[in-house]
Amino acid sequence: MLLSKSEQNAGDGQLVLTPVRNDPVSGPDQFIPGFESLGLIGHGAMATVYKARHMASQRVVALKTVRADVVDEDAAPGHAIDRLLSEAGLLTGLKHPHLMPFYGLGYTGEWFYVSMLYATGGDMIARITAGITVTEALAVTADVARGLDFAHARGLVHRDVKPANILFRDNGDALLSDFGLAKPFRLQIGLTSAGLIMGSPAYMSPEQGLGHKVTGQSDIYALGATLFQALTTHTPYQCRSVLRLIKMHIEAPVPTLPPHLSVLQEIIERSMAKDPGDRFRTALEMAGALDKAAATMQVDAPALVNSVSESVDAKNGHHAPTCCGSGAAVSGHLGDRSS
Repeated sequence: MLLSKSEQNAGDGQLVLTPVRNDPVSGPDQFIPGFESLGLIGHGAMATVYKARHMASQRVVALKTVRADVVDEDAAPGHAIDRLLSEAGLLTGLKHPHLMPFYGLGYTGEWFYVSMLYATGGDMIARITAGITVTEALAVTADVARGLDFAHARGLVHRDVKPANILFRDNGDALLSDFGLAKPFRLQIGLTSAGLIMGSPAYMSPEQGLGHKVTGQSDIYALGATLFQALTTHTPYQCRSVLRLIKMHIEAPVPTLPPHLSVLQEIIERSMAKDPGDRFRTALEMAGALDKAAATMQVDAPALVNSVSESVDAKNGHHAPTCCGSGAAVSGHLGDRSS
């Protein structure tokens, strides 16, 4: 029987190791042992997220379930799960105001699951869509950068920073979620060459796209791409082909902000530099630059990002860099905003 991280009410609310039965969750009428489903929050190609109650503690949580066979398509059956379980101790120690509180992690035999805070304030995608001010975008990005710096100092790299992984508490505080849950997928190039990379192509650092070692600078790049989208309402590069999109992150010039936001271009340049050595040295350094910019923008540009950027972009011909053509074939399942 596997030992997995599972949330238990031990009197002090701490996590303990507990056995989890090995039989798989085989249908919608069955659920993760120890949890009661309170409804579906969302689902994507990789994961399904439920509002659930942990029965022992009666805590209402967000329960993210991922099929074990898509956690790592190239790994031996238990290898990817073992990797994720091995990170559980580190994840439960990530207590920071801007990191998603993590309660437990386990494996049922078919499903990998993570229990975390049930955040009811929506995500960054929704805020960008509804309209966010420049200063709000800078403040949220700075808060997430501080959370990243806290995690980096403890040896953890997120691997999949993006707007859909920035959630909010009721009071508006930003929370970075999904540490260690970046989706691995295979890129098939031509007929013989293939590689396994992790993350979301729209925000992926050049080194991730090349299959190189992922570091804290990779998260800084993705956070810069997230900031770019918050300020312009679109991702830094536009391409229907995943392979070509990744190639744009590797080779295309750093995207430029519209003229009225040019004062922030240096932050985009330093966070999205192609060479990791040219980026902010730490996420905390990036947070400081964002704070300094926000202090200026409070006077200079308090208007809604999407309403302003749309009109200015149209007037000045500002567009995200794009590519054409279908590119090489890509195999593997890519997660969407809820995965």
